[in-house]
Amino acid sequence: MDIIKCQHCGKPYEMKAFTVLGIAKKLWVAQCNCIDKLAEKQKEAQIQEEKKRILEKKFKNSMMTPLFKEKNFALLDSSEMKSKCIDYVKAFKPHSSTGLSLIGNVGTGKTTLLACICNELMQKGYNCLFTQLTDLLDKFSTARRSSDERAEEKLLNWLLEFDFVVLDDIGREKYTETRLEVVFKIVDKLISHKIPIGISANPEMIKKLKNIPDFAAILDRLNEACQLKLEFNGESFRRENLQDVS
Repeated sequence: MDIIKCQHCGKPYEMKAFTVLGIAKKLWVAQCNCIDKLAEKQKEAQIQEEKKRILEKKFKNSMMTPLFKEKNFALLDSSEMKSKCIDYVKAFKPHSSTGLSLIGNVGTGKTTLLACICNELMQKGYNCLFTQLTDLLDKFSTARRSSDERAEEKLLNWLLEFDFVVLDDIGREKYTETRLEVVFKIVDKLISHKIPIGISANPEMIKKLKNIPDFAAILDRLNEACQLKLEFNGESFRRENLQDVS
């Protein structure tokens, strides 16, 4: 009788006697755990495939562009700013963590760091929104033109699906009375439901916003929500009140 061997490791099977419904039988039995290992590999592959599918859905819902989807802390040089943002991710707790503001000139890496934070959080299973405030306001403008009277309310409630919301590059546009009203509603909705906010802006934009009377209240709310305040100034940073940028 030919000996049966495992096709994976080559270890011989062993003939063992069994009783099946009262009838004595001899069967070849594997003496290795290759089948179990194979099953475990298949299970792991399925888990990774499902993880990939879920992440793709999270990225799609996040409004993040492909450029920032690839950003991660490992690609960045070491810096105190990077370390602070990594620590923020490690300590993150939905509806509990503070927000953070990144203030600095164009090209200092504010948006990249916020993208890294979002990507790390999504890898951990959290839902993130990563958008320029202008783009978000455009969504609300479209909703207001909709025939659905509850379209704006639905969008505000949609924000509650996220664990962390980035409003990038605030202050880039001219704010009409209507858009200022929407900004306040967005910020108020997020803060009242304890959803951490990440914002970025440059000092000149902050100055401009401070000169818009109705934006002062919005800055107050953001300042209250974003307890971690990082100012980009080369490799250094300092904690500073948003209202104190001059």
